[in-house]
Amino acid sequence: MSDRDRLDRLNQVLDQLEQTLVPGEQASGQRARGVATMIKVVVALIAALALSNLHFINDLTQEVRGVIGGMNEMTGHFDRVAARMQTMRTEIARMETDVRLMPVLQAQMAEMAGQVEQMTDAVDAMQQTTTRLEARLDRMKLTVGDMAGRLRDLNQSVGAMGVDVDQMAQPGP
Repeated sequence: MSDRDRLDRLNQVLDQLEQTLVPGEQASGQRARGVATMIKVVVALIAALALSNLHFINDLTQEVRGVIGGMNEMTGHFDRVAARMQTMRTEIARMETDVRLMPVLQAQMAEMAGQVEQMTDAVDAMQQTTTRLEARLDRMKLTVGDMAGRLRDLNQSVGAMGVDVDQMAQPGP
């Protein structure tokens, strides 16, 4: 066999090999585009999930603020009740001095003073409970804020993962 025959034969083999590889390249390109599209869809779904998380965190924060506002208002009411109770206690003490000559009235006034004192103690206890509740709400507020920060960090990490996945989906050289 001459060199010319060998070259012709080699050309034929190369042509056959080229015709065999072209359909494989096309299928590989279609698969790469499909994977890239799928990755984009996954990234879009992750972004939607992150946005919904932010929405729920915002709603929770608003609710906590409302509860704290209500607790503050309730504390103000208890303060006013305690001040009124103190005024009542003072008035009852003054009335006692005025009616010392009347033993029946004095006994009734003493009983009323005891009841007022019990009510004052109860209001003081309620005030202390409200203060403890406010402290708990402050801790909850800090915890919710910490959760919001962690979710924000998570959302950023998820976004970064989406970018990394998108980059990995790019066809290689």
